Amino acid sequence: FWMPKISKKSPTLAANARLSVHRTIGLAATGWAAIAWISMWVMTFHGFRNPHFPDDEFLVAVLLAQLEMIVLFPTFFVWGFLARRKPEAHRRLMILSSAVVLQAAVDRMFWLPSFNLPDFWDHAIRLYVIVLLPLYVFDLISMRRLHRTTVIGTALIFAAHVIVSALWMNEGWHTFVHAILERLA
Repeated sequence: FWMPKISKKSPTLAANARLSVHRTIGLAATGWAAIAWISMWVMTFHGFRNPHFPDDEFLVAVLLAQLEMIVLFPTFFVWGFLARRKPEAHRRLMILSSAVVLQAAVDRMFWLPSFNLPDFWDHAIRLYVIVLLPLYVFDLISMRRLHRTTVIGTALIFAAHVIVSALWMNEGWHTFVHAILERLA
């Protein structure tokens, strides 16, 4: 098995002047991202058909986290695609787009510590401490500061979490979802 030399500043393929391979894989990843985004919508609507959905208020709250992912994933991915000529930003945006889809997986890692934070914050903090902390450390070691894209991406994620947390157990949100369910029935 041949392993190319890894550069600190670029992904392996790009670092070894194999940009055509990197671009081909990136094009395939764009197709995968579109399929992943469509599957997020399909699974969300499938959740509406769950016979326990209207009775389980927790699932109404979890719908917010799904909607957050449905918005943030394509935001970071498309931004990263558009920033492909700026490797430092492109790399970070692809990491951010990957990070936001890991929420459900990290939520099922029951062995992770709980921070005993209210509502959605406990889940969010566990995910982003695990997933984004290495990005922050990389930025601080390699640049001695956080990259602008890291800061903006983190701010977008934080803003989304503020919205999700505000609505998590909000009676208005739950009433709204139940009204939609009644119309779909």
